[in-house]
Amino acid sequence: MRKPQRVLVVGDSFSGDFINVLGEAGVRENVSLSSVALTSACISTFAENLLQRIELAEPLNKGCSSTKFPGKELHALFESATTIFFVADWRAADIQQIVGSIKLLEQRFGSKMFLLGTKEFSYDPNYAIKLEAPEKRALFSSLLPTKVTINKQLNDLFLDRFIDIVKYMCDGERCPVFTNDLKLVYYDKRHLTKEGARDLGVRLCGDEPFSDICGKGRGE
Repeated sequence: MRKPQRVLVVGDSFSGDFINVLGEAGVRENVSLSSVALTSACISTFAENLLQRIELAEPLNKGCSSTKFPGKELHALFESATTIFFVADWRAADIQQIVGSIKLLEQRFGSKMFLLGTKEFSYDPNYAIKLEAPEKRALFSSLLPTKVTINKQLNDLFLDRFIDIVKYMCDGERCPVFTNDLKLVYYDKRHLTKEGARDLGVRLCGDEPFSDICGKGRGE
């Protein structure tokens, strides 16, 4: 019998995207999934804000989170989590502070913490809807150069705790705009469709740390 796991996802709208990926892949019965939604404006200072609110037993600042957890409940979420994923549309100017903040939380709570890379594709999917099937199959996009740079910087700083999900979506620099059954992978350059989330979930769930959380693990 697998050990119960408590997975916490923290971030902006990209964290909602990631929760959809896990949901489409199928979260294991022994896994409980929680989330804390943040605004992009305060993602880099979240650790300091969180720790202050926990000590004061107050909720996060109104401008920081749409998840209205009091400080004690936030503390309980982080304290009980076995794995925490931070997912956001990271900004280059905040990179050093982001990594420092997450490491601060890791020291405080001791959970396994991972940071997922950002994404934004070059091709606008709205232009592809009326294409014929052969054109859809031949259509590829790429990650914007600014996002490639941010992911590389995060990888260099966070090492084995950084997960570049774009590598699961693309073959090198070629990123399909449509799934194999010709459904759009993303709907606004930055967020995945249901079908795109399902495809990504299948790929993610074969590797750690996802294999114990969603889908079927290796050898099952």
